[in-house]
Amino acid sequence: MQQRAAQGAGAAPPDGAIEVASPPADARATWNGSAWIEPAPERRLVPLGTLAARIVASGRLSALSAVLDAAPSARALLMGLREGIYADDQQARALLTAAGLDPDEVLR
Repeated sequence: MQQRAAQGAGAAPPDGAIEVASPPADARATWNGSAWIEPAPERRLVPLGTLAARIVASGRLSALSAVLDAAPSARALLMGLREGIYADDQQARALLTAAGLDPDEVLR
């Protein structure tokens, strides 16, 4: 025999639960007591092959090489990469800018 649940179907909210006016736009958001806090955007990795193609197409490869010659530690980091560069990497953006490249275009 089935027993009927108490009046009102569904489970009871857990202790300490609160009701909010609207759901978050992103399910990963957290409630701070008065508003939803959206999560930080995920970092975007630009593949090395894509970077190389964009730099060569820009005609600024020799300029970038000169910038890297003046920054051996940056060249060593670049040579150690296996997958790509994050679009928000400030060191990469500065090196691209120093070579006369538009980092927003190269790292898009």
